[in-house]
Amino acid sequence: MNVHDELKTIAEDNDKRMRLCISISKKIDIEGLDFAEASIIRGCKVEEERLYDCNGERLDNGGGLIDDDYFCCQHTGYCEDDYYGTVYFATNEDDTYIAIPFSC
Repeated sequence: MNVHDELKTIAEDNDKRMRLCISISKKIDIEGLDFAEASIIRGCKVEEERLYDCNGERLDNGGGLIDDDYFCCQHTGYCEDDYYGTVYFATNEDDTYIAIPFSC
């Protein structure tokens, strides 16, 4: 039988992700967040309560920092009763954020 070490690593990573999701769900509402698509964005800056990427493009379209926790870019879906977008959480690096897509 073939043994593929990569599969074990993937399973271990998925297990770790599930445990982290349980942990973070005790701190924030994670419904609709797509952690599998989370990415790191470097070179960001906050000016006048708005979040900008390294090229000066505005990332959020909300009213600034929400609940002192994240920035948000939210859009209304075709049916107008669904929403999608990206939330941006700060990291311990001043110019680095975690971008997590969501839909609900």
